[in-house]
Parts: sequence; structure tokens; C-alpha cells
Amino acid sequence: MKMKMKKFIQQNTFLFFIILSSNIYSQVGINTVTPNSTFVIEGSFETAYKQFNSVLYNITSSDYYITYNGNTSGFIILPPIESDSSKKFTGRIYKIKNISSSNLSLRTSGSDKLRPSGTPVTSFNIPPGSYLEVICNDNNSGEATWDISFIASPSLPPTIDFYLFQLKIPPHHQHVPDFTNHTNSSYDFDNWHVISKSSKGAKVTNTSINSSEMTIVYEYQGTAFDTSNLYPLITTGNNSGYTDVHSASFISLQNVRGKTQLTIKVTRIDFTEEGGNSNWGGVFFQNVLFMKRL
Repeated sequence: MKMKMKKFIQQNTFLFFIILSSNIYSQVGINTVTPNSTFVIEGSFETAYKQFNSVLYNITSSDYYITYNGNTSGFIILPPIESDSSKKFTGRIYKIKNISSSNLSLRTSGSDKLRPSGTPVTSFNIPPGSYLEVICNDNNSGEATWDISFIASPSLPPTIDFYLFQLKIPPHHQHVPDFTNHTNSSYDFDNWHVISKSSKGAKVTNTSINSSEMTIVYEYQGTAFDTSNLYPLITTGNNSGYTDVHSASFISLQNVRGKTQLTIKVTRIDFTEEGGNSNWGGVFFQNVLFMKRL
């Protein structure tokens, strides 16, 4: 009986170690029963956090996220790389944030070096408000053993607002008389009034060719724009069925009596002929994009 029990224990112990050894190299999941990577965490996790305000701080093996909040320029030193390959920590990552108003210098230990790019250095400046990630590579001690993998700066590009409108291009004076003071409201569109239009016919001489054109003043009926740092981009369009092609030139953008007025000159560019043949009779449109740099 004892022999049978001993044999049973030996067999099951052997089976247990087989199962254990196969699981050691399998995928591990936390908060999930179906991990699809070597290590999966479905949820939040905590890491080591360190804030220092002294002039000098030596990073340790237990650090991960480090914040500097000193009153003067500071120095943060990366740990030395061991020559013994069994003691190296290839792949270790440190995240460093400078929330002070002074510079923070990241430096290597001993003869180790740091690679922000292709040229190794022994120190790298982290300006106020900046964030940096550094990772230990597989090089030997005395070489470029650390790589800067990510840098973020608070100096973000300026914010830009966009405003898009579509405006109508009225027919030339040969077909619809020019007007001023918004006496014709037929071409108001997208909260913009056509205040006036002034047309010119084509003129061809031995030395010059002037195409049919029209100067149009539009007025926005909403709240007036702050026209400082406001730049218009204008394109013309044609959905009328006619073959006309126009170009638009920006003339002015200004606030008049509490309203924003936009003046544009429209020129027909596909056909020029005196006698009125190139004076367009259809209604066309132009897309106006305002870009405001904040």
C-alpha cells in the first residue's frame, strides 16, 4: 500500500512540475481570463512616484516616475550600468518631469553616455515644464547606455480657430444692376448679406487684357469678429451648370458699425471678350475659411 501511495505521489508531483513549467512561459493576465500578450493588465496600476527639490538626486532601482520641484537649477543622475551582464537592467524605464521654474540637468554616471539622437552625450537639459522618458539599452558600461525615448515640451504650437462660410457671387451688371446699401437681398446667404456689388466688363487692347470682374462687399450678421490675427482663405465654386471659372482675391476685412465686412474681387478667368460676352449671368459661390491664430 505504501509503495502504491509513493508511486502515486511521484507521478502526480512529476505531472505538477510539467504543468508548472509549461505555464511559466505562457501569457499572464490580470483582471482578464483571455490575455493575448505575455503580460496583460485590464485596469489601472500604480508605480513608484518620487518628488525631490534638492539640488542633486541619484536615481535608484526602485524609482520610476520622478518629479523635480526645486527653487534652483537641479541635477538628476542615472544609475551606473554594471559590467556584469547578469546585473544589467536592459529595458528599465524612468519618467522624469520638471515642474520647477528652473532647468534640470539629466546626467549619466561614470563613463556611461546618453543618446538623445545619434550623438552620445553625458548630460541633457530638461527645461521648466518639460517631460522626458529614458530607457536603458543593451550596450556595455562606458558606452551610450541610455536612450531618450520621449520628450514633451510645454511650448505647444499656437491654437488656431476655424470659421467656414459659403457666399454667393451675384450676376454681372449686364444681367443684374449693381447696387449699394443692401438694396438687393436676393444674394444673401449663410448669415452674410451682400451689401454692394460693382462690376466691370472685359477690355482688350494691344498691350493688356482685363477680364470681367466684380467687387463685392459682404457683411456678417452675427457677432462681429475680432479681425486681429484673422486670415481668410477663399476658393470659388460652380454648381450652376455653366462653364464659367472664377478666381477670388481678398481685398479687406474690417468692422464697420459693429458688423464685420469682407470685400472680395471676383474675376472670370476662363473666357475674356469685349462686348459683354464674358460678363457672367449665373449665380456662383465661393467658400471662405477664416483662420484665427489665438
